[in-house]
Amino acid sequence: MDAVKSGNIAMGSPAGAACTVFPEMCVFLTPFLVRDYHHAYAMFNGEIGKNLDETFQKKYKLKILFFYDYGFRHFWNNRRPINTPADLKGSQDARPAGTRVRGHRERSRRQRGADALG
Repeated sequence: MDAVKSGNIAMGSPAGAACTVFPEMCVFLTPFLVRDYHHAYAMFNGEIGKNLDETFQKKYKLKILFFYDYGFRHFWNNRRPINTPADLKGSQDARPAGTRVRGHRERSRRQRGADALG
């Protein structure tokens, strides 16, 4: 995104790293924030998306062209479907997709988050 801001390239995508580049996007990594794709598209194509675009233009001098998804509810396991936060109960290492394991301390934070959901 720095290359876009500096004018070295015309457009780019932070893709899955949007939260690391734009803190305003971090809230959208919250599991179970949206009910389904219709809800997500209504959110991003509505007032929330408009407000994000205005914020990005003012704060970062960038124009949002469109939003796209990598999926929602980024949890998985090999035992049972996860349809509600309660389905995480008893999971040993439920975590959002893309989370890196940096050691026991981070794992215990993730585990506490999974325990809080389930």
